[in-house]
Amino acid sequence: MVTSEPVRLSLVVRMYEVERYLPDFLDSLGAQQPGPYQAELLLVDDGSPDGSGQLAADWLAEVSAESLFTGQVISQANAGPSAAANAGLDAATGDWISWPDPDDMLDEGYLSAVAEFILANGDQPPATVDTKLVMFTEPDGLIEDSYVYRFKYESGARVASLAAEPTLVTGRTNNVFFQLPLVREFGLRFDPRVRASEDELFVASYLLQVDDPRVGVLPEALYLYRRRAAGGGLAAEAVARPDFLTIHMNQVALPLGRLAAERNQGRI
Repeated sequence: MVTSEPVRLSLVVRMYEVERYLPDFLDSLGAQQPGPYQAELLLVDDGSPDGSGQLAADWLAEVSAESLFTGQVISQANAGPSAAANAGLDAATGDWISWPDPDDMLDEGYLSAVAEFILANGDQPPATVDTKLVMFTEPDGLIEDSYVYRFKYESGARVASLAAEPTLVTGRTNNVFFQLPLVREFGLRFDPRVRASEDELFVASYLLQVDDPRVGVLPEALYLYRRRAAGGGLAAEAVARPDFLTIHMNQVALPLGRLAAERNQGRI
């Protein structure tokens, strides 16, 4: 059964020193095709020292007047990506939530394709909707279907069980939508201690608590992941630390192992 109610989508955008890239991201939002959705933007200024927050506020005021999106800019002292993700999570009012990165871009049919897919599976919605990530390379703007997990999309749009196809699992939140009521039911948060792999920890904690998780795979919705010519970024800095593997084991791998054991009679 397909319902006529629009899908309420919440997009949480974590902003820190992204003024250079933010116009491209906002332009991609402004170019979204209409569809059976209502989009809420939660732009979290995580104490960014540049003009990201004001740029986002000016853009949101302009598009809100045209009723394209609703939302707000949330300003806070710098506390890291996990705290920014949680600030947006707390304010979200949609049915589905995603955390796109402000240095990336969305294809013009992105939100409409996601909403139509969710509505088409309205009787038994999947736990997640995984859109197709493609690579956008600076400085030439080349778009390549070279993402390492591109095999997931070769069979077209579908819903599948992770028990039957475990390779469909994801560790990302930027190009994936989650059922917001389930996130809140499970009491999930991003761990503020984790500055790399915080998304991986969140996604795995979510999927481990869903009974027989089914995931949606949607190649028609393209997410353009930017390869920065200048390099950098919080994740790259965290991975470069000499104690990265120790931190990852203690803050990501072991907590997930304990949760898996609790959900599976002591076995991981």
